[in-house]
Amino acid sequence: MKKRIVFFAIVLCFASFIKASNDAGGFYYGIKAGIDTPLISNTGFGLTSDPRVGFAGGINGGYSFSPDFSMQFEINYFMLTNDETGIAIFDPLGQISYPNIVTTYHYLQIPLLIKSNFMSNADIKPFITIGPAIEFQLATRNNIFSNTNNLSWSATRGTIVTGIGAEYTLPNGNKISIEARGDWWILGPDIATVSGNLITIPFYNVVSILLGYSI
Repeated sequence: MKKRIVFFAIVLCFASFIKASNDAGGFYYGIKAGIDTPLISNTGFGLTSDPRVGFAGGINGGYSFSPDFSMQFEINYFMLTNDETGIAIFDPLGQISYPNIVTTYHYLQIPLLIKSNFMSNADIKPFITIGPAIEFQLATRNNIFSNTNNLSWSATRGTIVTGIGAEYTLPNGNKISIEARGDWWILGPDIATVSGNLITIPFYNVVSILLGYSI
């Protein structure tokens, strides 16, 4: 419940920001959506990992200091899915099995990014983005533990976001874009709680492809 309150408070603050910025010169805001997949960087205890394609989307707002330089704030939702094998599961009778565990992570990402455009006079402008982000777990579920509380990410993550893409200005002045992003883990433990017991689980980086529309 507390996480939902924090989430809606953040969205409300962001909505107030973009409403105020709509009438100010240099400000812009928009939406993004696309696909993502985790890059497992530490399998641990004999785990075999097969990442799947998930969903990413969010809203953003920023300020252009010049045609080539801007700063933007975002609120993004990520759904990551990973197929894992090699974990021993014991049933109530003590029988051991090694099932495929499909785990889905839902989290909220809040980055603050610097955006630099190149070839500002061209119709299609390439750009890069970079900046820090903080990420909050919303939920973690899998096909083995039916109770969501049995498997939960234990802490907030800190990451560095990098991106490269291109944008096109439409005749009405609005912009469409495509961007490839990397979300690189730098802070936060690789610990999960499974049925009350702490275990080491894979920590991961994330790559995504995002389509955007801004005004």
